Amino acid sequence: MKNSRIFSLATRNALVYFILFVISLGLIGALIIFNSSREIHNLTEKRLLHNNEIIKLKFEGYFKAIVNDVHQIGDNPSLKEYIYTPNDANLASVEDAFYAMLKNKPNYFQIRLLSTQNKGEELIRVEKKNKEIRKTPKALLQFKNSRDYFQEILKLPLDSIYFSKIDLNREFGKISTPITPTTRIGKKIEGNKNEQFILLVNINLTQLFEELKHTVPKHYELRIFNGNGDYFIHPDYQKEFAFEYGKPSYFQTEFPSIQFNSNDWSKPIIAKNTVNQFSQLNFQRINYALYCDVSANKDDVYASFYEWKNKIILYSSIIAIFFLAIGFLLMRNQNKELGIITQELTTFSENLKPTVLHVDRKDEIGDLARSFEKMSSKITESHQLMLLAKNNAEKANQDKSDFIANMSHEIKNPLQAILGSIEILNQNDKLDEQIPYLNSIQFSTQQLNYMVMDVLDYNKLKNKEITLSPTWNNLHVFCQELINSIQYLADYKKIDLQLLYPEELKQYIYAYDYKRLYQILYNLLTNAIKFTNPAGKVTLQVKAINHNSVRFEVIDNGSGIAPNTLKKILDRNFSSDYSTGSGLGLVIIKDIIELHGSTLKIDSKINVGSKFSFDLKLDRQLLNNLPVPKIDQMNSILIIEDDLEIQNYYAHIFQSAKTEILNSPNELESITETFDFIITDLHFSNTKISVEQYLLNLKERCKPDGLIIVISGTAYISKEKGIKSLLKPIDKNSLQTLMFTHHIGIEYNPIRFGGIEEDYDHDPALIKKAMRLIVPSWEKDIKNLSLALKNQDIKKFKDIQHRLVTNLRRFGLENVIQFIDEISIKMANEKVDDTQLTILLQQYLIELKQYQAAI
Repeated sequence: MKNSRIFSLATRNALVYFILFVISLGLIGALIIFNSSREIHNLTEKRLLHNNEIIKLKFEGYFKAIVNDVHQIGDNPSLKEYIYTPNDANLASVEDAFYAMLKNKPNYFQIRLLSTQNKGEELIRVEKKNKEIRKTPKALLQFKNSRDYFQEILKLPLDSIYFSKIDLNREFGKISTPITPTTRIGKKIEGNKNEQFILLVNINLTQLFEELKHTVPKHYELRIFNGNGDYFIHPDYQKEFAFEYGKPSYFQTEFPSIQFNSNDWSKPIIAKNTVNQFSQLNFQRINYALYCDVSANKDDVYASFYEWKNKIILYSSIIAIFFLAIGFLLMRNQNKELGIITQELTTFSENLKPTVLHVDRKDEIGDLARSFEKMSSKITESHQLMLLAKNNAEKANQDKSDFIANMSHEIKNPLQAILGSIEILNQNDKLDEQIPYLNSIQFSTQQLNYMVMDVLDYNKLKNKEITLSPTWNNLHVFCQELINSIQYLADYKKIDLQLLYPEELKQYIYAYDYKRLYQILYNLLTNAIKFTNPAGKVTLQVKAINHNSVRFEVIDNGSGIAPNTLKKILDRNFSSDYSTGSGLGLVIIKDIIELHGSTLKIDSKINVGSKFSFDLKLDRQLLNNLPVPKIDQMNSILIIEDDLEIQNYYAHIFQSAKTEILNSPNELESITETFDFIITDLHFSNTKISVEQYLLNLKERCKPDGLIIVISGTAYISKEKGIKSLLKPIDKNSLQTLMFTHHIGIEYNPIRFGGIEEDYDHDPALIKKAMRLIVPSWEKDIKNLSLALKNQDIKKFKDIQHRLVTNLRRFGLENVIQFIDEISIKMANEKVDDTQLTILLQQYLIELKQYQAAI
């Protein structure tokens, strides 16, 4: 094909352009311009490289001399004598040697000898301040074990040289004046009886930096910076050591396209209006790189050349335009055929069908047409295979989701049946000796349910998608049932398992997330039992920290955790016997505690024992002081459930309400009336109707202001109004609260947070500060309002009402304001029940706290 051409397209174009450009280049002297600019550019690069090499030699020679000095100090006989025989005479000799070094080296301002033991105690410190050299008295010596450089030197082998990061010298945590760029050169020295010492010299880099700045010519610029882009030397002194003042790195702003992931600095880089020559400086610190940049402004380098070049470009442009017009006429015929190919390319991208082009040219256009025909056929075939693979992947993913949903449903149905049966048994007469067994079965079944949910919700927990759902519960009963449920584990190892719960707290109930608190304490207790020797002791201790904070402590006298392992076991990617005990493991427990706004604290000693503790801020009130909504207030309920045991459970808790129970969605056709509440499962073995269509059918059986409650083994979230969901297995209180909340929600608006966000200009910090004042005030007013209602204290009621109105209006709760006004009027003539108002305000209080936590 290639040999059949007489003159190819490339050949014809080359001939035409050659003639045109030869004429143009002959007229404007383009060759001279090119060679001139190239020569200027090469000369600039050589000068930059030369200056860069000088900088490197000075920098590396400076630090080489320092390293020699450190070795010399470390080999000083006086120092060796003091290390092996520490007495006052030898101490004085070493201090004199340090003194002499500081006097002879103007850039050295501090020499210290540290012990690697006894918390990094300073043994000797001689320092230079305001040109005066002082020997530090023993009473003023410090302990340096908390400093980064001390910990880093400990990891180095003996006699190796340590280089610290370059920063500004600080005195007592503040940048010292005058500002002093500093680095520390250290050496680990072996002493008597395998003792080790650290020799440390603090270097003032001011003189070095000034010398480096004066090394480059005046019209050149010097920059020295680290791998984070933090400048130590910069033409603008305000950008030097900006990181010490909490300012961001300026490097990526000046050089956004440069990534220092290579050691090849041989080629200059053009950035904006400068020519830059970069190199890496030899600074002997691991994972810490220093770079040097010598740059020249292109305007200075090419000033005269630019003026001459602009004139040449002007003249050449006029000539080039003339000859380009001629070339344009010659290309018109070729463009027509290229336009046909372009049109086919556009059409192919839309429909992905194979294309056939009838182009018989013997040049590159013909080759392009024929190649495109082959390519379009292959792309079409690949696209069809990709669609097939995509459909298979989507089907596999759907099968996985269906499996998880069905598994959850099959596991949770028996759990719901067990819990329902236990609740029915608890309502009937039973022997005293049966009560502990029923309570234990109920508690353990609930915990089994929570563990099943943990497995299904693991990814949500890992991605911080789990939210807390606090409810009012008796904390003492909860802790006692928890202890009872794991007593068999302790009995098996003959471990003394105890609960220490203060008497003064037993009069209160607390609002907490029952399931999440169980996960935390269950895991900590089972781990404690697992790692406690037989006949040992494990204690769950509950303490009151203040009015609304409770501390939980799990204490054992087991094997303990080594200090070097303590931090590792909290790493999600670390695996050990301790972090893989019962339940979710310490890593996930730590995450759950952090969801509560708290921190897991661990105090452990080898062969002594461990104490795991955390504090939770929990709302509390006196026992039996929380109003409970009554199911009797509901009008009509439709239940759709195919499990007989769960049907019996629903019949038991709704025995005083008008209730209709169906076995399958197929029986909906026999129902003509509408209901206030519809409770339904989503998984039925005898129906294939989609979830969306099923819920649509249910809405036709639900009153306009009614509620559909979906009970499912996996989380189901609907954006449709009037549809809520609960996870299996449900408990009576959760279901009643949801139904009652909806019942009062018919009359009152939900909270709107737009008003307070506008008041504080949508600033999260200001909103959070305001909520810290609003929430406690609201909580206090609810309690006082309920008390005023019970005591028929109209004056107190109106005082509280006056304070509440502002916040109620801010949150868009005008109907609540109207309702409180009606109660105020009724109080003058009759006793008013406070239950509904108190529950409503408490529900709003929970929403406020959830909003506060989410800010």
